[in-house]
Amino acid sequence: MNEVLPDVWLERIVRLQVGVLPVDAVGGARRLTSVEVFSENVPRPHGIPPGRGLAPVASIGLPRLRRTPSGRYAVVFGTPAARVGMGVLRVTVRIVDRFGMFVPRRLSIPVHDLARILENEAVVEADPTRSRLVRSCQPWLYPSSRCALPAGGTVVRGRVVSGASRAAVPWPRVSASLVGQPTPRWHGHGDQNGEFVIVVGAVPPAVVKELSDRLELRVTVRGRPMPAPTDPVDSPAESRDDPLWLLPVERVPSQPVTDDVLTGVRTPPGYSRSAAARITCRRGHFTAMHQIVL
Repeated sequence: MNEVLPDVWLERIVRLQVGVLPVDAVGGARRLTSVEVFSENVPRPHGIPPGRGLAPVASIGLPRLRRTPSGRYAVVFGTPAARVGMGVLRVTVRIVDRFGMFVPRRLSIPVHDLARILENEAVVEADPTRSRLVRSCQPWLYPSSRCALPAGGTVVRGRVVSGASRAAVPWPRVSASLVGQPTPRWHGHGDQNGEFVIVVGAVPPAVVKELSDRLELRVTVRGRPMPAPTDPVDSPAESRDDPLWLLPVERVPSQPVTDDVLTGVRTPPGYSRSAAARITCRRGHFTAMHQIVL
């Protein structure tokens, strides 16, 4: 039965549950065209497609969200990606750059149910001055060590390793500040190999006026301990064959006071290990790879 048109017409109404627009964290929040967004709202365990002798890809065969002309990736009602269960109105997505230029992210995003959307439509129809109920989010993605950063930038590169074994610490979170200033000014995300880059942005005018081109930075890294082999795996596949099984699902607040989750500034829960290092860099140059022991 049609909702708007007479029954002689074939009607199809698409209602948006949430729109996701990934942007570059250090590129002026520019839109990214090389990323793809996948829904993790699938029955578990989700089978990982065979890789033909290669390692599984980060998408592991999850449903890909459709990119709309506005640049947003849409979760619409009536599709598997829009499914929610047990009364929890959330959609979990993973954002992956197909070229590995940006560090992937996994987000749990609050959404409205269809009854709430229909109720709002009735209110807007009766009073056109009222606003439509739309959920959207704009997560920031941080460049990986493979990202082609422009020349002339001040870039700190590093790798986070575990203390005794010197094994890589996957998916670390990194922040940097000028020595003597406790508030972090710049942030970065590490990849599965523990490698990260931090793009140093604008510095205070007093630092610019100094004759030296050296910057003394305090770089703080945080990581989560490796789970025990018997611990459950937080992945739609419920398997450690998922390349992103250890990447945490960040919970976006329903009514965020700040958007430090979407901007990737807030440290995810469970990141109980931390270390700090003092790194000297030159303005307008890339540093050598620093190894920070966690």
